[in-house]
Amino acid sequence: MVTRERKLEIVSELKDLKGQITELINDALQLVQEAVGKRADLDKRTWHAHIEQAVSNDHQWLGRSIHTLQDAIEEIEEDHDEDEEIEEELDDDVTLLEVHAVA
Repeated sequence: MVTRERKLEIVSELKDLKGQITELINDALQLVQEAVGKRADLDKRTWHAHIEQAVSNDHQWLGRSIHTLQDAIEEIEEDHDEDEEIEEELDDDVTLLEVHAVA
């Protein structure tokens, strides 16, 4: 089982990677535009758009991927929040048991 701390590390690493991917595809597109000029519009609308849509829900394109890297990050964050809630409830239950045991 993955610890809460590790989930936070994973979320942080994934967010960093998401930013790096976005930066790299933008850099690649700029290089193609520099080399071929206006003909790079096709590149922007194809491979660049596909990668951008796979990584993030925040983009200029009309469609979206079924499940993006951003969706995965948010799911891990939600799992982390649920784990914390369960742990808090268990701590409360243990405290109640200790109080009743003392009484």
